Amino acid sequence: MNSSVQKSASHSKYTQQAPSARITGKAQSSLGSSAINVGGLYRGGDQQSAASSTSADTTSVQINRSVAPVAVFSEPSDADIKLIKAVVSEMIELAAASKSVTPTVVGCMKRIPEDMCCGFLYYILTDYLHLANVGKQYRRYLAITVAHLIQHNYISVDHFRLAYKEFAECANDLIFYIPELWLYILQFAGPLIVKKILTVSDLWNNYLKDNSPSNVGKKFLKTYLTYCTREVGPNFTRSMWIKFNLHWSDFMPDNEVIDFIETNRLEYVENESKSPVIEQRETPEKHVKNVIEHIEHLLKEGATADCIIDYSNGNILVADKLFIRGLTETLCNFAIVYKENSYKLEPEIFQKFCIPVLQRYIYSHEDHQLECLYSMQLLVHSLEHPRGLLSELIGELYDTYVIQKESLCKWRDSKDQSAGKGVAVKSLNPFFNSIFNDETN
Repeated sequence: MNSSVQKSASHSKYTQQAPSARITGKAQSSLGSSAINVGGLYRGGDQQSAASSTSADTTSVQINRSVAPVAVFSEPSDADIKLIKAVVSEMIELAAASKSVTPTVVGCMKRIPEDMCCGFLYYILTDYLHLANVGKQYRRYLAITVAHLIQHNYISVDHFRLAYKEFAECANDLIFYIPELWLYILQFAGPLIVKKILTVSDLWNNYLKDNSPSNVGKKFLKTYLTYCTREVGPNFTRSMWIKFNLHWSDFMPDNEVIDFIETNRLEYVENESKSPVIEQRETPEKHVKNVIEHIEHLLKEGATADCIIDYSNGNILVADKLFIRGLTETLCNFAIVYKENSYKLEPEIFQKFCIPVLQRYIYSHEDHQLECLYSMQLLVHSLEHPRGLLSELIGELYDTYVIQKESLCKWRDSKDQSAGKGVAVKSLNPFFNSIFNDETN
């Protein structure tokens, strides 16, 4: 440690647990991701929606059913399909507008007859996910909605498996017309695997194993591994490989395995010393923006600090200035809440999420620490300098050795005159006096 000052906290005091859903109203991100006045998307059956209401109507929608309807598959009629289309469209519109599973979204499902629950999922799998106007985020919202419906017994995993069985029987034909079919399926079903509602065996089922040519199995496996790595992280990918007892030969002949691994650079799946190859198909700025937006979604869904780090490791090759600034802003924004007519830091949230992640990327890197300080300066300026907020943010990072005194002094004394710098430095005078007095004593 560069400073001789005795600090008041250690890294070990920060446990990484999922937070409760919270309502925040914060400044819009300069990277383009928006702060939302709702809580996180549902993560697990025990987490309540931050957007839930206390009204009688809302309560009646949110009450868990004791048991899901019996899973039966009936071929949807034209009238059924028309109804299912309307319900799915309304669900997506509501989820996209609120970025959460609201009681109204859940209420849409009540319009689907119980004997059409499988037909509802079958339509999503075969006719909806690949539509040109359905993007990745829409598939994710639909996944979160379906997860909630399963967790609260509006439908069951048996409904999904039965619908998927019917889908599997036509998948090899569909993939001829929809080359990215597995990508769309995994963008929808992948979050259900992450939430431990489904397993990979539910997607690559016995019918597909026995009836698919090797090129289809390879395509599925590559898409699955890529999805897990990019959307969750390489550690998650390895853990799922072991947990589900997967073998390369489940998807292709033994004599094609080595070439498949080498060609697709998948050595990292079974070798922790190897890192995934990060392919960027967009500009560096666009890539970082997408990564930061996904981190924001993960935070709202209740992901732990370890999950955030794992996801970042799978998507960021070099932590540059743009990434550090965007990461700092998103993490700090997540831990700030508006109450009592001012923006205030929630220390417990900051300690559980922000500190471990920032520690991973800026500890012992002075340049990164400076970018972190500039980002907090700009964020606090955008909130019109709430009293004591910047001092709290920096104090937390200083007390845990994430930011060093030398970096603080360099930031304070720099000639940079970016927005809010003068006010920020002035507001920190008591903080600087404190750390220098401690050093003198």
